[in-house]
Amino acid sequence: MSARPALARTGLTGLAGLALAAALLGACERTGTITVQLATAPDSAVLDAATRVRLRLTEPPAEFEAERASDGSFDLALDVAAEDVLGAIVFEAYDAGGELVAYGSTPPLPIAGITADITLYAAAPMSMAATPTPLAMEGASARTAMGAAAVPYGALLVGGRDGAGAASSALTSYSVYEHEFVHVGELPGARVAPAVASGARDAVFVFGGLDENQVARDTLYSLIGGTSSRAAALELRTEGSELGRSGAAMSALGGERFGVSGDPAVLVDGIAGEARVWEGAPALAGTAVSGVVGGVVRTLFAGAGNGEAGAWIFASDSFAMPEVPSIDGEDAPLWRTGHGSALLPDGSAVVVGGRLTRDEGSSALPAAGVRVDLAGLRAEPGPRLATPRVDAAVAATESYLVVAGGSDEAGAVLADVELFAADDLAPVAVLPLVVPRTGAVAVPLGNGQVLIAGGSDASGAPVATAELFTPRP
Repeated sequence: MSARPALARTGLTGLAGLALAAALLGACERTGTITVQLATAPDSAVLDAATRVRLRLTEPPAEFEAERASDGSFDLALDVAAEDVLGAIVFEAYDAGGELVAYGSTPPLPIAGITADITLYAAAPMSMAATPTPLAMEGASARTAMGAAAVPYGALLVGGRDGAGAASSALTSYSVYEHEFVHVGELPGARVAPAVASGARDAVFVFGGLDENQVARDTLYSLIGGTSSRAAALELRTEGSELGRSGAAMSALGGERFGVSGDPAVLVDGIAGEARVWEGAPALAGTAVSGVVGGVVRTLFAGAGNGEAGAWIFASDSFAMPEVPSIDGEDAPLWRTGHGSALLPDGSAVVVGGRLTRDEGSSALPAAGVRVDLAGLRAEPGPRLATPRVDAAVAATESYLVVAGGSDEAGAVLADVELFAADDLAPVAVLPLVVPRTGAVAVPLGNGQVLIAGGSDASGAPVATAELFTPRP
């Protein structure tokens, strides 16, 4: 059982555009070919200094290295066993001094007798770089105020507002297997700042948002049959009146149910196919994030408007208010707007950035974030921003918390990304963005990268360039 990937001939200008072909022979004589195209940011020189490259498979473990030949080409051959396991294909490039200059990885793939074409994106480790294709494309323009959800193939971006100020109905996918944006369909109606969440069986639910007349709507859409190339939108039922809203947060509650912030709060029942008033729920606001802790789905709603503490935790069909200490002299450090939140690998949640609004006339941008123990109902000081910011894009992976862009105290659009370790939230690095932006979305991908898309620049125009954070191996 073997596979022999071969890198195509390339020149000294880099390896972008090379292809690897892996012929897989399984135990039952099944054969297949995985073709891997290597991509970088447009006009990137990240691979120019590479003198040695390594291709490896995480499961079953295998690797091969090649030196750059005198004509600038590389030749790789890698033997692997097709064992019906999940393994990632990893690419690494080193310069003459042995420094890692480029890294890329696929998500886990079935290493078996299959045929597939995928793209592996390589960039400098611990960097921000542009995606191979921009968000703007035929059928969809650059836009801000989008909804976003992580999906099995990567990310789905929903609606938003384009550069002319018009509401958009566009559905745009970014595939971690292809590393390109694709216009996959349209919502039945245009929506700005809709609430979006992923459900089971690849379903995505979309609630509310502003329509083309700037009216907050109460429609519920289900995106079914969603893939990186196609998505069909089905309008479901909404029971009740005056449930329209925009800029709300939606997160999973378990059992294919979702909670939507607002007053009144809305319960989306994916199985029944309807949205209705969430009976017994308090007014909810801010951000929402869910995680399974101790076998129970726990959902944090955080921000100004969530009770006295600025936070509600929903679990086992009941709400509880966490104990929140004073942080940096602020008695209500979670009472903020314009913040972001994310679920950390240990099952806790983090709230970072934003503007404190608890005290009348207060509008300070706090440096300190808050970490919330969803099971213990306790909060503690979280990450400390080097530059306090509002409307940043926030996401977490297994290794890092990413806080990208936003606006500072003076309203200037920020041009950097602050990185923190996902375990202890210690600061790791500050990286430059390709394009300064505020109000963007951040979506963690299955290969450890984070997609930053949308938002607006200093002029208020939507940003067409999307970016990827690439970690170190």
